[in-house]
Amino acid sequence: MTWGMKMVSDELGRQLHDRATRGQDLSPEEQAQLAAWYAAQDRAEMTELGLPAAEHTESLQAQINAVLAQ
Repeated sequence: MTWGMKMVSDELGRQLHDRATRGQDLSPEEQAQLAAWYAAQDRAEMTELGLPAAEHTESLQAQINAVLAQ
């Protein structure tokens, strides 16, 4: 995957999303995995909608970097 991160399975991403939205704490590694999963979901959605993903890459990278810095 881009940015040196491993690909996060859909199942793991859904589990982490569920935990995060229920207010459970995630480890820094889990936060990074969730951010990567969100970015992958965003890219897939942009592709499906026919939107140019390249325009949003910098924004997504900034969001991932912010999560990693926490």
